[in-house]
Amino acid sequence: MPRTNWLLFGIGMLAMFTTGAFCLPRASAHPWLIAIPFSCFVVVMFSSVGWIIFNLIRELWIRRVGVRTVGRVIHARSAGYTNNVPTWDVEAELPDGNTTRLFVVRYGPFAPGEPIQLIVNPKSPKHAALPRVSYDF
Repeated sequence: MPRTNWLLFGIGMLAMFTTGAFCLPRASAHPWLIAIPFSCFVVVMFSSVGWIIFNLIRELWIRRVGVRTVGRVIHARSAGYTNNVPTWDVEAELPDGNTTRLFVVRYGPFAPGEPIQLIVNPKSPKHAALPRVSYDF
């Protein structure tokens, strides 16, 4: 998830817990007060799940209709860990001069100018995905 989605998630969780601490003790007299923290919970969950599903569908679409190409890494910075493996926020330059941004999970850091295999959406070259690697023998 991008940083903006984490920020919205944090704000929604804070709103849910603060309204819950205020509304739940008073819910015995006014049962409709339960709807306020519950609505915060629903908004947080739908936004997070919606973002994840949107990115998965877009990545599957790119892999289906995309064109394979080799880009060059312009800039890469650490974006945390996924299952104890470093995640990198990589900005790559495509052969036609456009740039794309994607998250890559790998152990080693990237060097500027390093080639990286990509699958690019021909209609919108701003969006790219990594090709699937099969480890079958």
